[in-house]
Amino acid sequence: MGDVEVIVGQLEHQLAGLRSPGPDCVYTIHLTGPAGGDFHIIVAGGYGEIRQGLPPGGSNCTITMSAADAVELFGGRLNPVSSFMTGRIKISGDFGAAVRMGQLLRPH
Repeated sequence: MGDVEVIVGQLEHQLAGLRSPGPDCVYTIHLTGPAGGDFHIIVAGGYGEIRQGLPPGGSNCTITMSAADAVELFGGRLNPVSSFMTGRIKISGDFGAAVRMGQLLRPH
């Protein structure tokens, strides 16, 4: 199983219990490196789902990192703040949305 599939599996598990009172949002996750790829997370009506590829209508926020860092981040083993500050994670678009995603997807 590749890195992207591991990440998607982790996120599907976390999104299954999501009940978000926040605003609707679409996140693009762009993973770099040989095991990289793109997927997006849709949070709407308090629920979340994940899909492979780029979102057809664009996103509010794009988060870029290596696939290896994403496995660590979404597995709860990489600090998102220090990773952003050191350039391991790059955010474009709505920075507030990225912060909300971090709060929503904390490992249970």
